[in-house]
Amino acid sequence: GRGEGDGPDRKGGSAAVSSDGPAPAPGKYRIRAVHSSLCLSERPQDKTAWVYQVPCADVFPSFSLQRLDDGLWRIATLHPEHGPGCSGIMGQSKAEGAWLGDDYCESRGAGEEFRLEAVDRPTEGFRLRPAHTGQCLGLPGGTTRRWAHVVQLPCRSGAPGQVFRFDPVGAGAKGEPSGPKKEPSEPKKEPSGAKG
Repeated sequence: GRGEGDGPDRKGGSAAVSSDGPAPAPGKYRIRAVHSSLCLSERPQDKTAWVYQVPCADVFPSFSLQRLDDGLWRIATLHPEHGPGCSGIMGQSKAEGAWLGDDYCESRGAGEEFRLEAVDRPTEGFRLRPAHTGQCLGLPGGTTRRWAHVVQLPCRSGAPGQVFRFDPVGAGAKGEPSGPKKEPSEPKKEPSGAKG
């Protein structure tokens, strides 16, 4: 439906990278896969905290971006039970298709450090590149299926499923332009017998 763009984006101009600078500010975000409009999340009851794409209203736990040295970033989590953690490629696996998961920080070295690469195709956003491989986080085949695993894949320019946006959460965050529209759930009741 409508409501894709965040304002009057003119179609057709020069393909420029977004004007708000090369990287988002550190802080709390929902990390949204642009192709599916689903957000990165754990499944609350999982023993191993794999990261999936889920409806953004269901994100668990909270995610934030922390700036490291050398232009790298950490995706930090704050779990109500286990406390602070980080998203990373489990075991620093270099395998294509290795799953992203949350664990205690410092447990996977460069597997939990990411480069944020601003891109403008197939859409504006960022690629998230694990520092230990230089591959890209993504959804295999650009799947829009809920609860699909987020994995590392070879970066492909224009590949659906490898571009993410950061929707600010909390203080000062605007309402959610990217969320689903809230429709009234009850059907309209017509007064009985009132025709026309």
